[in-house]
Amino acid sequence: MSRQNDRRPPRLLALLCVLSALVGMNNVFFLMKTLNPIQQANQVADEIIGTTSMHTRPKLADGCYHVFLDVGSNIGMHARFLLEPSLYPKAWIARKFFTAHFGPEILRDNRDFCIFGFEPNPVHRKRHEEMRDAYSAMGWRYLFFPAGVGDKNGNFTFYDIGDELGFTAVPKRSCSENECPQQQVPVHRLSEWIEHEVHGRKTPSQGYGGRGYVTGPRVVMKMDIEMLEWLVIPDLI
Repeated sequence: MSRQNDRRPPRLLALLCVLSALVGMNNVFFLMKTLNPIQQANQVADEIIGTTSMHTRPKLADGCYHVFLDVGSNIGMHARFLLEPSLYPKAWIARKFFTAHFGPEILRDNRDFCIFGFEPNPVHRKRHEEMRDAYSAMGWRYLFFPAGVGDKNGNFTFYDIGDELGFTAVPKRSCSENECPQQQVPVHRLSEWIEHEVHGRKTPSQGYGGRGYVTGPRVVMKMDIEMLEWLVIPDLI
C-alpha cells in the first residue's frame, strides 16, 4: 500500500482522556532485513527503553492506520477488549467506546491497529511480553514499554502498596520503607513521545477493515496513571 505523511496536529478529546490525532507503524523498520516488520518494531521498542535516539530512526507508529495508546495499561485488558472483543461480552463500556472511535467490531481488522502500552509495574512485565509475542504471531502489533509517563523524561519513585492499586506514585500515609518498597522506574515525557513516535507518522492510504467502517486514521488514548494525570494532561495540551 502507498503511504503518505499525515501532518495534521493532534487533537485532545474529552472521553477517558482520549487523544485523537492522525498517527501510525509497520514494515518501515529497516533495522534488520532478516526480521519481519513486527519483530523489527519490537526491537525498536526495546532500543527506545535503552539508548537509541528518537531522532535517528523511523517513527514507531509509521505504517499504522490506527493507534491506541494504553497509558497505565495494568495487565493489558483494554488491548484485549479492542483486539478480542468477543471474549469479553461484559466489557460493554470499553467496547462501546472503541466502536465509537474505530467503527463496528464486525468491520474492523486488527491489522489496522498499533497498540502501545505503558505500565511501570514490574509485576506485569512478563504478561505484557507474552501478549506481545502472541499477538505478533497473529500479525497484530502490540508494543509494551515497562515505563511510566510524566511531563518530563527521567525516573520516578513508585511504591508497592500491596492493595488493589499495587504500584503507585502516591503512597499511603501509613507506608514505611519496609511496608511499601520503593522502586525507581524510567519515565517518558508523554507529549514528547507522541510527537516523535506518532504525530506525523506515515499512514497507509487505506485500512484493511471493511469499507466505510471508519472515516480516516485515528489515534485514541486511554489514561489511568494513579493521579499523575494532573501533570501529564496539561503538558499534552
